Amino acid sequence: MLVVQACDDGYTCPLSIDPALRVAVVDSITQEPSVMMPTVTIGTSTGASVELGASSREPGVFLAYGASGVYSVVVRADGYAQFAKGGIAVSASTGKCGGVNTARLTAKMQKAM
Repeated sequence: MLVVQACDDGYTCPLSIDPALRVAVVDSITQEPSVMMPTVTIGTSTGASVELGASSREPGVFLAYGASGVYSVVVRADGYAQFAKGGIAVSASTGKCGGVNTARLTAKMQKAM
């Protein structure tokens, strides 16, 4: 079932929300989501942070919902070096339904030495 919302100008918008960030966590060698059970933490330019759970639809994919702005991502997993990236810009959508343009990131995890 698809739920939609009609705007005043007659345009129909889906009631789904696009994530601000889509983070895919993969092994740097195999390029596959691994069984590493990573911890993914998203930070904002305001200093807020949240730890994410994995998406149930895609193994190794983490989704963060939020407003436009600048984000940082830190991924930790046992047996792997920490992955960190800052300055990830998420822009507001210019479409009639608003929302954000999802920033996509792949965290290629390297085995710890």
